[in-house]
Amino acid sequence: MAFFVLANSPWGQKLYTDRTIVLEVMAVFFFIGAVNEVGYRVNRSKVDLLKEVKQVQLQILELQTSLRK
Repeated sequence: MAFFVLANSPWGQKLYTDRTIVLEVMAVFFFIGAVNEVGYRVNRSKVDLLKEVKQVQLQILELQTSLRK
């Protein structure tokens, strides 16, 4: 959103006389956003996996305590 405001403002038009620069900057920020999204999904998957591992550990502990009785 900020790119469109900057590109259409008088200051932005003085700064970016060539529209390809604006498109290149937008592409860079799109790429950065995509990388952040992948990182978020990887971390979310890691948290979900750790939750499942913890659940299995709890089940093992419950089985061990039931076998000791």
